[in-house]
Amino acid sequence: MIVPTQAFLEIGGFNEEFRTSEDRELCDRWIHSGKTMIYAPEIIIYHAHPMTLNQFWKQHFTDGQGAFRFHNIRAKKGWGNFQIEGNYYLRLLLYPFKNGQSKQGISLTFALLISQIANAVGFFWEMGKTPRQENVSNSKLT
Repeated sequence: MIVPTQAFLEIGGFNEEFRTSEDRELCDRWIHSGKTMIYAPEIIIYHAHPMTLNQFWKQHFTDGQGAFRFHNIRAKKGWGNFQIEGNYYLRLLLYPFKNGQSKQGISLTFALLISQIANAVGFFWEMGKTPRQENVSNSKLT
């Protein structure tokens, strides 16, 4: 993600309450401030580091916790439920196979599945820790 410094500062930069999902929260505020986003598939950024299965699980578990906080803050602002594009998860699971990576496809699909399970567990774990009156987004999440 690349953003102009001045525009980044105008919307308040990253919300320091977020350890994870800070990028999601920033993008949501960016769009609500009237700014636009452009998807540039020709730009490739490699962001990888070796992880054990335990580290991988923890990463995605904490992402799920951040996702819950994101939804909760968004609901408190009255911005409604975050909508996920209709067939996002299906396209995500099929991506390795559609892009000539069939040998690695099974491994990548398994990793995606584990990441999404960990994310969901983290999300609901965080929901369970949040007092009911603060948990304004516990219904109709998408």
